[in-house]
Amino acid sequence: MNLMRILYEMDIKSLNIKEIKSISVRITCKHGDMKPKTGTGTLISDGVSFFVMTAAHCICYKVKDENGEERTIPYGIDEIVVESFAGGKAIPITLLGVMDWNPDD
Repeated sequence: MNLMRILYEMDIKSLNIKEIKSISVRITCKHGDMKPKTGTGTLISDGVSFFVMTAAHCICYKVKDENGEERTIPYGIDEIVVESFAGGKAIPITLLGVMDWNPDD
């Protein structure tokens, strides 16, 4: 199920900017001396746990191997910072792991 379907099922006409901010998160990744990379995600829940849904390119970087071939590498858990802006200020979200990572997404 993609984000547009989720928003559609929630009746997007009834959402306001405050509600959208409460489900949107900023993802900042930094590896070594590389420039920090910023992306976004959506906070979702199955009623028990909370998850951040994002595209793979937000949590990975590219390097060239010894043969000059480009490889996609996921950032480590300690290299990813997730923040919610619910309530108008940045609130850090503890990242416990990355599930279903696919560099082709």
